[in-house]
Amino acid sequence: MMFTLFKTPLSPNAAHCLGGIISANEIKSCSDGQYAMLLPIRHNPKQVNSKQIQIHKKYIDAISSTCNGLILKPNSKNFNSWFPKNKDGFLAVFYRDAVITYSDILAFATNNITNSSLPIKQAFLVGAFDGRCSWDKRAKKIVLDCSDSDGADLICNILNDFSIKYDYNLARDRKIGNTPRKPQLRISSYNVPDFMKTIGLISPAKIDTIIKSSFSDALSTSDALLPGLTILLGLRHNMQPKKLSSPSKDTVKKSRLADEQLQKEIAVTTLKRHKSKPQYGGVPRKKEKVSSFSNKNESYPRKQRISTNALEIADFKCEFDSTHRTFIRKRDSMPYTEPHHLLPLEYYNEFDVSLDVEENIVSLCSTCHNQLHYGKDIQIILEPLYNTRKSLLAKAGIVITYKELLKMYK
Repeated sequence: MMFTLFKTPLSPNAAHCLGGIISANEIKSCSDGQYAMLLPIRHNPKQVNSKQIQIHKKYIDAISSTCNGLILKPNSKNFNSWFPKNKDGFLAVFYRDAVITYSDILAFATNNITNSSLPIKQAFLVGAFDGRCSWDKRAKKIVLDCSDSDGADLICNILNDFSIKYDYNLARDRKIGNTPRKPQLRISSYNVPDFMKTIGLISPAKIDTIIKSSFSDALSTSDALLPGLTILLGLRHNMQPKKLSSPSKDTVKKSRLADEQLQKEIAVTTLKRHKSKPQYGGVPRKKEKVSSFSNKNESYPRKQRISTNALEIADFKCEFDSTHRTFIRKRDSMPYTEPHHLLPLEYYNEFDVSLDVEENIVSLCSTCHNQLHYGKDIQIILEPLYNTRKSLLAKAGIVITYKELLKMYK
C-alpha cells in the first residue's frame, strides 16, 4: 500500500516525526477503527522536572502539529494504556483511517530519508533519539533501545552519513538472566561530542544532563531547522577532566625558543597578503606528527602560515587591548605584533586535535606577550583572552576550562 501520512519531499518537521515513529515502533489500533502511530517522549522521573517537560512539549507540539499530529492529553482514554506509568513525559499521536503496519512506515522512511539532504537526515536522527534515548551516567553514553532491527539499521545508516560512530548490541548480547533485552544503539562517551555538535537534541532535560556530565563551553540553538534544536559545540571528547602533567623545565625552555624563532621568521619574511582576509576554520584540525630534537626532546609543530593568518585576522593589533602601541616593521610596513598560543604547545600531547590552529593563536603586543610568559599577574590578561576565545576553541575541538588553562601557566 502507499503510505502518505507525510507530504513529500519531507520537511524537517515531518522527518523529525518519522524518526520518532520509527524509533518507537508503537502502532496502535483504536476502538473507532483508526490506527495511531505514537511518538513518545519518555524520561526517567529522576532526570527531569515539570518545567523541562513543558518546554519540550511546546517544541514537539509545534513540530507535530504541522504534520497532523497532536499531543495526547493525560486524561484521555488511551493515554494510560499507551504511556508507561513508570515514566514522565508526554505523547504525540498521528491517526490514520487505513490499516498501518510498521513495515509500511519503514518502507516509506527508507525511500524518503535515504536519498534526502543532510538537514532532513539530521532532523530524522533528532526525532529518533530525542524522545526515547536515555543517558547512561556510569558509561556516559547516549543509549536508545531498538525493538526492531530493520528500523535500527536505517538509523545506523543515517548515522554513517554523518560519520557518527556507535555500537549496536543485539538482543542476544543483552540479557537479564536468560531473558533477552531489546537491542540497543549506543553513542559512546568519546563520540557524544560529535553527535551533539552535528545532530543535537531538543529535550532540555537530556541536554542539561549531558552538559552536567561533561564539559560544555558553548551552546548554539538553531530554530531554523527544528524548534528548540540545540547543538553543543563545547564538549570534550573523553568527557572527563584533563589530568594535565607538567612539562619539564627543559621542554618549556625549548618551546619558548621555538616561539622566538617563529617570531623572527615572521618579522623577516615579507607577508604575502591574502586577496581576502583569512578566517577561522571552525573545525578541529588533525594533529601533525611531533618531531624530535637531536637530544630526543620533542618539538611541537608551529607553522608560520598559521601564525601569520592569526595575526592578520586580528588586523595586527593586540587582542588584549587594541589601543596598545606597536611599531611598523621594516620589511613589510605592517604593525609588529607577536603570535601567542593560548594553550601552550608543551601540552600538545594532551589533546586529541591540533593546538597549532588560528583559533588558539592570539595577536599580542610585545609587553602583553612577555607578561604572559614572565609576569606575575597573568590573570589580568589571560582570563579576558580565554573568555573571548573559548567558543572559537570549542569549534576547533579544543575544550578546556579557565581553571585548567591557568594551571598550564603556573
